[in-house]
Amino acid sequence: MFRDALDYACEFTFPVIQFCLTMEGKCSAGAAAFIVINPKGWIITAAHVMKDAVTLATSDRNARIWEAQRAAILANQALSAKERQRQLDALGKHNKKAARRGYSLWYFNNVTLRDVSILEEIDLAVARLDGFQPNWVSRYPSFKRPDDSFRVGASLCKLGYPFAEFVPTYDDASNTFSLNQMEVTFFPIEGMFTRVIEVPPPAPAPPFQLKFVETSSPGLRGQSGGPTFDTNGHIWAVQSQTRHLPLGFSPEIRHNGQTHKEHQFLNVGMGVHAETVLGFLNQLGVRHSVA
Repeated sequence: MFRDALDYACEFTFPVIQFCLTMEGKCSAGAAAFIVINPKGWIITAAHVMKDAVTLATSDRNARIWEAQRAAILANQALSAKERQRQLDALGKHNKKAARRGYSLWYFNNVTLRDVSILEEIDLAVARLDGFQPNWVSRYPSFKRPDDSFRVGASLCKLGYPFAEFVPTYDDASNTFSLNQMEVTFFPIEGMFTRVIEVPPPAPAPPFQLKFVETSSPGLRGQSGGPTFDTNGHIWAVQSQTRHLPLGFSPEIRHNGQTHKEHQFLNVGMGVHAETVLGFLNQLGVRHSVA
């Protein structure tokens, strides 16, 4: 059902890999998704993905400043031992959980993230990849028309990059991260369009409504920022989160000789509605295509 649509969606959906080395030496990496929407390199993703990237970059910069200041104090031969210790104490210790080195790899080489705009209330972000080349994407996406019928029961598909087992390492000498695997495999999951969820607008309210598209299947970790699309490949939503709806019954489970209740939930996907996405793009003056 989604074979042709998936071929189309894979041409404009890409992974973002976020690397982190903490001050205590713990190295990690995770994946999310983003969508390239036009030849100028404008992208959309989930706000929390973009905020994670900004947080990593800020933490990396702060760690470098702290390290440089500490090195300067230690290298200053004019300081007495007492004064050196006083300045080190004044400088303080860096949070051991904070990123010592960290950055986000937006799939393409030699691009820089610019013109970031975040609509936090609905978990949506728009940005531009400076250095992007139009021939890197063969087909750009089309969004479902907001005035077209969003009929409950439509079959939709979500796309992203879950289930990647990254084992990153960091080399201080070359200041680079490396992965045990560089091939990041996409994974689709289908679901039925179930409801539109409206979100109260912030003050001042934007000139468009804030809405989510709900689907009967969850969004998977690594699919945040990826498209939710129909059998034509037209984007209905940008995946944001998974919500857990209580089913109202809790069967008793016996384990290791003890009995406890298991609360039952339905996991549903939530993506930013195409009407909201297009409203935000129009407000920012970003070119896009509507089916």
